[in-house]
Amino acid sequence: MDRSSAAAMALFILFWSCSANAELASITASLHNMPEQRSFDGRVQAINQATISAQTRGRIEEINVDIGDVVDAGAVILTIVSTEQRAGLSQAEANFVEAKSNLAAETSEHQRIKNLFGLEFIAKTEMDKANARLSAATAKVDSAQAAMNTAKEELSYTAVKAPYTGIVSARFVEPGELVQPGTVLMSGYNPNALRVEVDVPQNIADKVRELRIASVVPMAGNTFTDAILPSKLILYPTADPATSTVRVRLELSQYSSPPSSDLQQVNEQYFNELSPGEFVKVLFKVGEIQRLLIPLSSVVYRSEVTGVYVLKGGKPALRQIRSGAIFADQLEVLAGLSAGEIVATDPVAASTELTSARLANLESIP
Repeated sequence: MDRSSAAAMALFILFWSCSANAELASITASLHNMPEQRSFDGRVQAINQATISAQTRGRIEEINVDIGDVVDAGAVILTIVSTEQRAGLSQAEANFVEAKSNLAAETSEHQRIKNLFGLEFIAKTEMDKANARLSAATAKVDSAQAAMNTAKEELSYTAVKAPYTGIVSARFVEPGELVQPGTVLMSGYNPNALRVEVDVPQNIADKVRELRIASVVPMAGNTFTDAILPSKLILYPTADPATSTVRVRLELSQYSSPPSSDLQQVNEQYFNELSPGEFVKVLFKVGEIQRLLIPLSSVVYRSEVTGVYVLKGGKPALRQIRSGAIFADQLEVLAGLSAGEIVATDPVAASTELTSARLANLESIP
């Protein structure tokens, strides 16, 4: 080795040695009491969902909304040609006016006959006939009023309105299509009120009934950070005799989480991504379990190997571990590490010190 190379090597070793002299930041791996959870697949349902059908006869005139549109309660979603219904209303109104006119005439005639009967100028039979005619005229007015109200309601059916605020999920008719009472027009649901139904084994159902702690996680979410907390948990009182499972219903709302919390914002984000019919993971607490946790920042990845730098006598050594679930910024270690062992929290600094030690060993070789 020439002098220039030796000098460069010396400076390199001096640099790594200085780095090695710095004390490595570390943490002691320890066991933490954590909830023991069981995961099952559930399906999202809408609490408020409806299929709207035609209540009158006619052709579709105009469709104002389509699949995926958000509609407000009471908004007109489609209209039916109302020519026949308007004609029926006009006829009913005319009949009502005629009935009222006849009633006014019969009322006046009844009063005249009543006065004559009081003076004993006419027989009682005439008075009875007047009473009958007045009663008939009154009944015709009531009948005409009812017919007019029915005609008005029939006309109102030509403007189909949304029963509540929601999203259109299906449309079954086209403009110009003839519909009859009962013809299915559209379906929709309220996205702010959802529920999840899931079947769990009977032994798990007993724990769920006792603890009543659960969370819902979208399939694309992280099991422990993107959970949506149910606002209500309902267990069916009986088990399915064929499968020995108990159905659990979890009602969700957009504000299930505690108010003014970061978790609430996360839950609202994932709640808004849920849609009826899709699958989610449902986590039920069934007890407590001890988990060995270390910071995620202390973990290193070498190809398909996951490891940490374990300190013994202040010296780092890379060790392979088997990782488990992630809890926020902590990683569960299933194997390869024991409670009480010291782990370097800065794997880059630990790797630097380990390399420095190896170079020093190489330099000491004659």
